[in-house]
Parts: sequence; structure tokens; C-alpha cells
Amino acid sequence: MANPLIVFHAIVGFIGSLLFLLVAVELKRPIKTRDPAYAKIHIASMLGTLAILISWVMGGYYYVTIYGNEVKPAVKSIESWIHDIGMETKEHLFLFLPFLSMFVVSVIRVYARDLEKVRKVLMWTSLSIFLISVIIATEGFWITNAANTVLGVAR
Repeated sequence: MANPLIVFHAIVGFIGSLLFLLVAVELKRPIKTRDPAYAKIHIASMLGTLAILISWVMGGYYYVTIYGNEVKPAVKSIESWIHDIGMETKEHLFLFLPFLSMFVVSVIRVYARDLEKVRKVLMWTSLSIFLISVIIATEGFWITNAANTVLGVAR
């Protein structure tokens, strides 16, 4: 069985990415401040940002305490490219997510009265957060599978 910390990290990150997909879908049509969809995107973006930040902290803690010492050497021993490309890409892409998500929350608040001016930017940024999350999750899946091959269980 996988380490509970990494499972929690993945689930919370997945929830955050789905919340930003919801924001992107809701922003496909014009939204006014008093529209119920405004409250939905505002709350979804705040919860999505919180989920991304929690996942960020959990992933960082796991990397420092377990991955770097136990999993990384095992993964590199059989499939060096998985760590060299997958993990490095994952780490660098992941750095953008909290800042992109905070950008979305901030712009929704600042432009609350005239969201139409920034609707498309918010929609594409939210969709980008979701797509980056899918790439990161795929890379995490590769790394976990490589670790399972060597260790018998992803720590």
C-alpha cells in the first residue's frame, strides 16, 4: 500500500484541480456579481487554492522526509529518466500552481463588479491550472509505478 501522506497529497491536489476545472467551465458564459455562479467560482477558486497549498506542503514534506532518501535512489536505479525528467518537470510545474491559483482568486475579487473584462483570462488560467495538474499527476503516477517496481510499495 502507498504511503498515506502521498495518497493524501494526490487526493487533495486532484480535488484542487477539479475545483479550477469547475471555475473554468462556469466562466464559459458571462457572469454578473449577483449571479449565483459568481459565488460558486469565488468559493471554488478559494477552496481550490487552499487544496493546492495543502497538497504543496504535503508533497514537499514527503519529498524531504521520504522520497529523497528512500524512493529517489530506487527509482533512479531502474529508470533514471523517470526521476530526471518526470520529477524535475513535476517540481518546476508545481511551483506555478499556488501562484496561478492565488492570481485567479485575487482577480475574481478585484474585478467582482465587472468580471466580464477578465472572464476569458480567468477561464484560461483556471483551465491551465487543471491541465498542469493533470501533467503533474501523470508524472507522479510514473514515479509511483517505478518505485513499486523496485521497492514493492511506494513509500
